[in-house]
Amino acid sequence: MNGHIDDYIVSLLLVILAVVIAFGKGDFLISGYNTASEEKKATYNVQRLRLLVSSLLVVASTGITIAAVLDWSEAERDYLAAALAVIVVVYVVLSYTWARRK
Repeated sequence: MNGHIDDYIVSLLLVILAVVIAFGKGDFLISGYNTASEEKKATYNVQRLRLLVSSLLVVASTGITIAAVLDWSEAERDYLAAALAVIVVVYVVLSYTWARRK
């Protein structure tokens, strides 16, 4: 547990970013949304997009913390990375469907 202080720091930073985005102060941190034109931004429900991004950050933070607490090996961490990659794909699909303005 002591050898994973960097995991805890990254996890804490992800949670802080999640809170900043969830409260609407970090829209410029959402990739793609920050560079979109005003017309393109108008096609998104920004509250749903914030919810998706902040929850993804919390999921990633939770995974990192679990791996650190349970002292997972590199192979187990690779499985976690693969699972998180699948979760990211699901979130990207949701951002193009559910987060669109209706």
